[in-house]
Amino acid sequence: SAASTLHFAQFAAGGGLSSDVVVTNPSVDTEVSGEVHFFDAQGGTMNPSDILADGANSANFTLAPLDSVSFKSRSTGNLAQGSASITSAEPLSGVIRFDISGTGVAGVGSSLPDFEVIVPVRRAGGLSTGAAIRNAGLEEVTVTLKLTGEGGVSVPNGEADWTIPPQGRLSKFIQEYFPNANTSNFTGTMTVSSPNGKVSVVGLEFEAGARFTTLPVSPLR
Repeated sequence: SAASTLHFAQFAAGGGLSSDVVVTNPSVDTEVSGEVHFFDAQGGTMNPSDILADGANSANFTLAPLDSVSFKSRSTGNLAQGSASITSAEPLSGVIRFDISGTGVAGVGSSLPDFEVIVPVRRAGGLSTGAAIRNAGLEEVTVTLKLTGEGGVSVPNGEADWTIPPQGRLSKFIQEYFPNANTSNFTGTMTVSSPNGKVSVVGLEFEAGARFTTLPVSPLR
C-alpha cells in the first residue's frame, strides 16, 4: 500500500562489512513517515535488530521537510547479506553506503525495477565485476543473463537462466554466473532480462584490498 518504494539489490552487515542506509526527505513542506525493510536471499524478512548497530529493533522513521536519517548497520559478528527496500507514503531519496574494511567505501542509490537492463563488466587478475539482482515482485521470476564481449560479440557459453524467489536476490561474480564461459581478461557487458517480472540490479566491481566501486545499470531500449 506504500505510495513510494525504493529498491536496493545488495546490503551486507557483519564480517567486516557494513551497509548504512541513508534516507532523505526532499519535500520542502511535507513530513514523511516510512520504514526500511531487510530481506534474505530467499525473500524472507530479516529483523532490523539482526542488521543494525547497537541492536536497534526498528527501522521506522518520520522525517521533517528537508530532513535526513541514517540507519547504521553493524560491521562485526556473523555476515548477513540480502536486499533492502524503503517504503513511504510520499517519495523519498535514499542511498546505501557500502564499507568493506581494508578495501574502501562506495555509495549506491536505489535501483529502479525493470524488465531488461545492462551493466558493464570486466575481469582481470584479481579484479572482477559482480551483480546483485533483486526480484521486486511477489511472484517467482526467471532471469536470463547474457554476456557480450568487446564489439558486441556474443560470448560462447555466455548465457544462463537463474530463478529468484519472491523478493529474493542473487549476488555473484561474472565467473560464477557463467562458469563455462571464458571470462579471463574480459571486458564487455551483461544484460539481465526478466519478462515475467521486474528486477532491480546493482553492479559491483571488487578487487580484494585494492578497490571497490559500484557500476551504472541502464534499461535496455
